[in-house]
Amino acid sequence: MVPGASPATLGQSAGLPEIPGAPGGGLQSILSRLNKVPVDQIAQNLLDITHRVDALVASPRLADSIAQLDDSLRQIHQTAANAGPKLAQLVQQLHATADQIDQVAQTANKTLGGAPSQNGIGSTLKEVTDAARALRELADYLDRHPEALIKGRPGG
Repeated sequence: MVPGASPATLGQSAGLPEIPGAPGGGLQSILSRLNKVPVDQIAQNLLDITHRVDALVASPRLADSIAQLDDSLRQIHQTAANAGPKLAQLVQQLHATADQIDQVAQTANKTLGGAPSQNGIGSTLKEVTDAARALRELADYLDRHPEALIKGRPGG
């Protein structure tokens, strides 16, 4: 399409339809544009990229990294498989231990008659009670977040 060109009509030449065109168009124009494309440079760039990818894939460091990653994943799966069934037992034991600590603290408190002692037994009983509470909190947390045994506590 040529902007501002006068209307053209279809004609015939030697029995074939003839489509009018503007000067500078046609097959020669297309070939001229194709000749300007840097085919050699594009081919060289592709060849360079291919060599770099080959070197990367054949690198012993890549093979070693993949092997180490595979070993790490295998160990994580094994640890999770081993820890999973034991986690419920651990949580139960933590709760039982916390209950026992509470019973000891209550018995000691009854023995002392509920009065604070001058030799620090009152503060010791408070610490024992706090330890029981901390064990319960740990058991509850592990019950809700068993992955914390492997990953640790988020943000801490």
